[in-house]
Amino acid sequence: MNNKKLIYWLGGAPCAGKSTIAEHISDKYHLTYYRVDDHFERHIKQTNPINHPACDAFKKMGPEEIWMAPVSLQLTREWKIYQELFDFILADLMELPKPVIVEGAGCLPGLVNPFLALNQAGVWIVPSNDFHDLYYEKRDWSPQFVKDTSNPQQAYLNWMKRDHAFAEKIRQQTKELNLSCLVVDGSQSLQENMIWVEKELGLR
Repeated sequence: MNNKKLIYWLGGAPCAGKSTIAEHISDKYHLTYYRVDDHFERHIKQTNPINHPACDAFKKMGPEEIWMAPVSLQLTREWKIYQELFDFILADLMELPKPVIVEGAGCLPGLVNPFLALNQAGVWIVPSNDFHDLYYEKRDWSPQFVKDTSNPQQAYLNWMKRDHAFAEKIRQQTKELNLSCLVVDGSQSLQENMIWVEKELGLR
């Protein structure tokens, strides 16, 4: 293991296997595992209208406003929310024993990139659209997020399209910044994806 890195960032889009890979790496290399999603509710409660307008607006929205909005608006809103919450993530990391692996969609390439020269490493994984949709269909809890909208079927479709757009934006930004990004489409096994991530992070 390369012990020189203090923080390993594993970002990307939903349904690419980030959590599974992060748990594996945490156990194998004895890293503190920080799962961004686990802290979302706590962080967003700490936001205020002045410094975090997107988060403040989101807190006041119901399912209809969230999921029935145009996909482009949903993407812009999600991206801004992650940008506004990033400082809370950094504050948490200051208190954790190192090294740490940080995993979540909120690890946007443009936010993480400035830290990669500071004894840190980062990699991103995103699913292909087909892979994403196939696995979301297997998640029994998925329909619960949109059941209280006026058109749950359309809301679900909007959600899937938003995730597709989010994955594409991650892929484009990593390309622009010359960062490592893997598209998960089922052509490689989970084990192969794990090995790729480990190598890109300099862990093996």
